[in-house]
Amino acid sequence: MNKSELEALVEVLLNISHQSYTIIDKEGRVVYWSMEASNIFQISNEDIIGKSINQFFEKKDLIILESLKKAKPYQKEEHYAGNNKYVNIISKPIICNNEVVGAIVTELDVSDQVYNRNKIKQFENQISVLERQISEYNDHGSFSSIIGNSSNMTRVKYLIKKAAQSEVNTLITGESGVGKELFSRSIHDFSKRFKQPFVTVNCGTIPANLFESEMFGYEKGAFSGANQKGKEGLIEQADKGTLFLDEIADMPLEMQVKLLRMIQEKKFYRVGGTTERSIDVRIVAATNKNLIDEVQKGTFREDLFYRLNVVNIEIPPLRDRKEDIETLSYHFYQLSKRNYEIKLQPIPLTLMQKFKHYNWPGNVRELQNIIERLIIFSEDGDFQEYIFDDYANFEKNNYSKSIEIEGSLSEKLKYYEGEIIKKIYKECDYNKKATAVKLGISRPTLYAKLTYYNIT
Repeated sequence: MNKSELEALVEVLLNISHQSYTIIDKEGRVVYWSMEASNIFQISNEDIIGKSINQFFEKKDLIILESLKKAKPYQKEEHYAGNNKYVNIISKPIICNNEVVGAIVTELDVSDQVYNRNKIKQFENQISVLERQISEYNDHGSFSSIIGNSSNMTRVKYLIKKAAQSEVNTLITGESGVGKELFSRSIHDFSKRFKQPFVTVNCGTIPANLFESEMFGYEKGAFSGANQKGKEGLIEQADKGTLFLDEIADMPLEMQVKLLRMIQEKKFYRVGGTTERSIDVRIVAATNKNLIDEVQKGTFREDLFYRLNVVNIEIPPLRDRKEDIETLSYHFYQLSKRNYEIKLQPIPLTLMQKFKHYNWPGNVRELQNIIERLIIFSEDGDFQEYIFDDYANFEKNNYSKSIEIEGSLSEKLKYYEGEIIKKIYKECDYNKKATAVKLGISRPTLYAKLTYYNIT
């Protein structure tokens, strides 16, 4: 058998199995790229041979480079190889005369197994949500929107149920984005007042000069421009139900005095009125500030603090209940999927791991927003992980300069998409093939977007 026949035989042997083979030289350039490698990664032999493998894959995903660098074999199951592919991988250095001259890697595509398992996990989460909703049906659905079974959340649910069964005033504290209004609503829904009104007052958004009339209402002719029939205040609207005072720390001091009297005596006067009115209302207040500090600074009344703080429930930040991130992610995934009517692949395992390692300073609200953003920017049903990577890096670096864009949501999304494409294109040294691979889109799609955004 001559040399060409032997080479042909080796080629057949390498391509006869369902495993891919890649060989690089000591400089990291691809010298052999099997047919199965082309099938798995959708990169042709002509495009990759003779070029650095770094141009096509993230360095962190290339085990073959570790074999080349450290002269050691590696074996790993379900390794993420980039381009939404998972492989069982064996990588070995090629040694000649005690010198590493290259490396070879063989990969078996197991993406379907990984994605199927991910889908099963997704279905299990959906079943878990349904089971929870069914089990709580007799509780008026009070906890159907509270997602999470971590030890921290189990304790919070217990405290909410106990608080709801009483009539005492309750103060809910926690960082922005943890869902204080949702938990306040749950107290109402689980109480005997669940059929009565639940009225929300955001104390930070009502102008000080309008606060009293908005809260207590006013009689006809009470002031210039007043409704001639008078107006029922928010407190009256909540009669027999629950009044939720959000951002209670921002309530003006002069209003705190009148609120305190209403809580103590269960009576109040409308603005411009002389008739004392009785009220039956349960107070739930919430804040992301430390009210004890506010009392010491003189911006919050101590007597009102003690009236409100009969029961205090602290909602933990998302970083302290990371066990709930996966369930929350699938919950928001399902909500956004229905809202946008998009066919989507399950959330990639690699993306879920990134979620679990991120600190989430904006808590549950931030997670919901990033899930929605990822769905909006999905390509052919696939999540584009670089969207989250860029977002997380931006937050981590804490850039002082924020980008303010005027216009509609679609205009803002177009702007950010253009900026991301421009950034990745530059990182890839303006190589269109590498840019398309890194963005996870086809080259025709990239060409169209480069033209649309006038990126040269």
